[in-house]
Amino acid sequence: MIDVLGNNMETNMDFDDMKNLLLNYKGVRNNTVSYMMKGNGTKIGGVYYLIVPDEEVAKVHETIADLF
Repeated sequence: MIDVLGNNMETNMDFDDMKNLLLNYKGVRNNTVSYMMKGNGTKIGGVYYLIVPDEEVAKVHETIADLF
């Protein structure tokens, strides 16, 4: 994999940071939570936007706070 990434990747992480990620975060995929924000889609100036109500934003903030 390193041969494939080789010249196709750049990072400002030092080796110790990369090693820390590899060794300490292997199981993070097994401990994830996902949530899809609810809102209404609309086009403004030819660009699609998801308009999210303030109540939904507050709910997401609360959910994130509860995780920590």
